[in-house]
Amino acid sequence: MTGEKKLTGQQNSAALALATGSTQAKAAKQAGVTDRTIRRWLALPAFTTAIRDFEADQLRQLHRRLTGLAWDALDVLEAEMHNSDGTAGTRTRAALGIMQYRKEFYEAVAMQDTLTDIEQRLQEAGL
Repeated sequence: MTGEKKLTGQQNSAALALATGSTQAKAAKQAGVTDRTIRRWLALPAFTTAIRDFEADQLRQLHRRLTGLAWDALDVLEAEMHNSDGTAGTRTRAALGIMQYRKEFYEAVAMQDTLTDIEQRLQEAGL
């Protein structure tokens, strides 16, 4: 948000609320403003950029957490692979689900990072 007006505390609060899934009405209540104010702020580039930045941060945090769980999932898969019972069961399905979600979120984070980089370059170029 280089060169743009800095957001107020209320705007930051509303932007974070919207980025984490709150409705406009809930974001307005949390920020102590009206729904109309939220709609007006949504027309401000600095405000929408803040929402995107908060969303990107949330996605990166989720990615880090899923990466940690992926290691646990691999441990479960390895244990089941060497289990002489031959029963895969729920633990293996859960581990595979975590691995799949981790892959999908990794791809989403990579895409978000690429888009953020492109947006920054466009902004620096004045486009």
